[in-house]
This record gives sequence, structure tokens and C-alpha cells, in this order.
Amino acid sequence: MSKSKDYTINPMLGIILKKLRKSKGCTLKEAAGSSFSSAHLSNFEHGKTELSSHLFLELLKNINVSIIEFQRYYENSLTSYNSNQVSNEDISSAHLTGNITKLNNVLSILESNSELDGSKHCKLEIIRIRAIISSINPSRVLPKEDIYQLKSYLLQLEEWGRYDISLLGQCCTNFDLGSLAILTDHMLNPCQSTITLESNQHILVQTVLNIMAFFIENKQYERANRLINYLKNIKVGEHYMLEKLIFIYNSAKLDYKLGDKSALKVLEKCENILEFCGCFDNANVLSKEITTFKNEK
Repeated sequence: MSKSKDYTINPMLGIILKKLRKSKGCTLKEAAGSSFSSAHLSNFEHGKTELSSHLFLELLKNINVSIIEFQRYYENSLTSYNSNQVSNEDISSAHLTGNITKLNNVLSILESNSELDGSKHCKLEIIRIRAIISSINPSRVLPKEDIYQLKSYLLQLEEWGRYDISLLGQCCTNFDLGSLAILTDHMLNPCQSTITLESNQHILVQTVLNIMAFFIENKQYERANRLINYLKNIKVGEHYMLEKLIFIYNSAKLDYKLGDKSALKVLEKCENILEFCGCFDNANVLSKEITTFKNEK
């Protein structure tokens, strides 16, 4: 197959694969198996040749590494090698703690990178960070053009993947309520196969919880209750303990907003459990909201 003159092999794939192979205690022969030669694998690890996609997937299976694990390791490695790479963990942490200084720095890096990278993903990442900043500081209004691009991208999806689900969850407060309801229904379309994947279930629950909280905040109680019933029907697993706790909190918050003042005790109990578990950033978010409720009396 012909290659363009500017084409170069990405050595990072082989470097990372070699680290993972060795971490699993696998020899070249054990990793290659019967699919290809040890020499071919060695050349790949040293950036001298490539592997076809089906051989690469076979290789990952042979060393007991999932494609998701490899991608996460790859992204973390890029971040450590390149100061202009930003990890999702950094973004999520800055979002939770309201660290706008950090988010502004991330945005600056992305906007700088966009001069060389004109991909749709890069454009969406810039909009995502702007949207997160806007949710923390409402004076930083997300441009209408960004909202339109984001909405258009999400509405044309036939299958929602992990990135798309997370994107809606982090940007949900920037949409008008009607658009958000439409996008949420589109995301939860039962005809899809990707949202049922175990690897996507966690982020799906988190996103539904974010949207539910936003609906409650804006007195969209019927819409919020539909999401509560959705989570009840899919039966959030016990291994998602934080999400189960936030689900209980949001359900009690809806009850409180509908006039059940005894629900305040449930809200406080959720806060106490988070503090007991050492989840102080999350507990602080709940504490501020509970204080607001008490001051409304």
C-alpha cells in the first residue's frame, strides 16, 4: 500500500506496547502467539514497522490488556511526554473544584494546538472547556455559535460513545431546557448498542445525574422524575457507590423541592457519608447546596 511522503510511523504505540507487555511478564514470543513472528513484534516495538488493526487487537488480547486500558495508558503517556497534552483527569478535577485558572490554561493550550490541528475533535474540546468554564462562571457565556455546533454534533449521532455521553454531561447547563430534553432523549435511545456497553455505563449514569440535577435546579420536576425512573430501571450497580449516593441525594432533593421538608435529613446524611469516605470535594458541593436550602426557610 502506498504512503504519502509525509507519512511517519508513530513510535509511541510500540513504546507503550513494550512497557505493557513487560509489565505483564510476557515474552515477545508469548505476546505474538501464532498470529505473527517475534521479529515483527520487536520491529513494531522499536518503531520500525506497523501492525494491522486486527493483529494489534490480537496482540492486546495475548497480553491481557483491553483496548480501553491501552488508550488510557497511551493518553497518560502523551501527557507526560508533552506539556501541551491535557489529561481528562486534570479537566475533571478542575471542573469539580471550580478551578477556572487551570481550565483557562487548558483552553489556552487547546486553542494553540488548534492552529495545527483542524480536527472536529479539537474543535469540540475547545467548546467543552469553554462550556465547563461557563457553568462555573456564568459571566463567561458560551457563544451561540459554540452551542449550535455542539447541538448539531450531538443530534447527528446514531451511536453515543463514551466521549459523546461525557460531552453532554459536562456541557448540559449551557443548553436551553427544551434542547437539553431533546438531547437527553436522543442519548438514551434504547435502539443504540453502545450505551449498553459496560465500559459506557458508568459515564452514562454520571451524565444522567448531572442532567437530573440541572432539571431540578430549574424546576423541571417532571423531566427530572423521568430520569430518576430511568436510573431505577437500569438498576445502578453497587460498584458505583458514589453515583448511587448522588442518585439518592438528587431524588431527595426533588422530594424537598416538591414540599417534603423531611428530605433535608436525607441530604445531610448523604453529605455525612461523603465526608466519612473522604470525598471532601463532593461533600463540599453538597454542603453549599444544603446551606442554601436552609437559608431559604
